[in-house]
Amino acid sequence: MSEEENSALIALGLLKDLEEERVQEEVDAARAAEEAEAARVAEEERLRAEEEARVKAEEEERLRLEQEEKERLEREERMRLAEAEAAAKAEQEARLKEEQMRLDAQVKIAEKKQRPAWLIALPIVAVVALIGATVYFVRDSNKRDAEAAARAAEVAKKDAERDRQFQELQRQLDEQLEASAKEKERLAKALEAATSEAERAKIQALQAEQAKQEASLRKRRKSGKKSGGSSSSSTSEPAPEVTKKRRKKVTIGGGDDPLGGL
Repeated sequence: MSEEENSALIALGLLKDLEEERVQEEVDAARAAEEAEAARVAEEERLRAEEEARVKAEEEERLRLEQEEKERLEREERMRLAEAEAAAKAEQEARLKEEQMRLDAQVKIAEKKQRPAWLIALPIVAVVALIGATVYFVRDSNKRDAEAAARAAEVAKKDAERDRQFQELQRQLDEQLEASAKEKERLAKALEAATSEAERAKIQALQAEQAKQEASLRKRRKSGKKSGGSSSSSTSEPAPEVTKKRRKKVTIGGGDDPLGGL
């Protein structure tokens, strides 16, 4: 074998080795790119899972606080009604006792003067009628107060729910805008690192789509600020004012007259 043939074989071997090295480098580069992409996807999944866990924890905490507040308001309302009923009952018993004492005094005076029985019974009937009317008015007043309080509580509950829904919508839009800003930054970095026109065109198309989505989000956020918030002042009926009719005190009897001026 001549020296030229040996040189040609050596050169061919070197070219073969170089080609194998190039192919191996491409394989290694492709594998590295796949591993990097897998790592990126895994990191995005991890961040998404952490965000979902955080949102879920915040929602559970919010629901727990709302439930506690609701229970506290219900306890206060029950205590208020119980106190009002106790006060009304005590007032009614005091009036009954006072009228009973007045009735006893009138009966004794009537017996001393030996008035006819029907004249003695007349103020008794009047007192019984007064007691019945007092009980009726007290119960009716308590009932009206309880109904008005229930209506006011329902209106407040609806207002609170509307406010909660508005705040939740605004929070979601803020989170989407934050994610959009991060995506915008990521696309900008990817565009700087792009090595081909096709890759740049693809990234620019993604940037255009991302810009449209961000503009839409900002428009919704802005419109939400203009029209959001509690609408109780415009859509809800004002809570009915609880009024108590002042009852004119009825006095039966007076002085030493057992007929009470009848």
